[in-house]
Amino acid sequence: MLLFSVGGAFAIWEAVRKILHPGAHTVSLGLTFGVLGAGFVFELASFVVAYRSLRHEKGEATFREYWRDTRDPTLPTVLLEDSAALVSLVVAAVGIGVHHVTGNPLWDALASGVIGSFSSGWRSCLPSRPIRCSSVTRRPRTWKRRSATPSSPTRR
Repeated sequence: MLLFSVGGAFAIWEAVRKILHPGAHTVSLGLTFGVLGAGFVFELASFVVAYRSLRHEKGEATFREYWRDTRDPTLPTVLLEDSAALVSLVVAAVGIGVHHVTGNPLWDALASGVIGSFSSGWRSCLPSRPIRCSSVTRRPRTWKRRSATPSSPTRR
């Protein structure tokens, strides 16, 4: 969660910096869209795997029921993160593309701001239920703590 909060804050800072000090896009447009396209392909592959896993995990329940009742936030977190990344990549591509077509760097700055807001805000959609303590694996009672002497056995 910290990663997305910091990443979102950085994107918003970058948007403000671009608005206050607009500049020309100095990197090759082909390279820029190549990196965005590769990122989209990788995130889409991860999204498909998470989506299929979620469909299998939820069984007969609807997505809404699964989302509401789940105690393990792993799959919803991965699915939401991949969704946020895909949306952010599309927003970035649109912002850079419109900047290139119009010559107005404000579009790139606005895209950065949207991405930052989206990255910082999507985590509020996660299930917030805690994991039950009974589901935590405990140490078997047959094990003894290690003593200070190396010759003592570790099991009874």
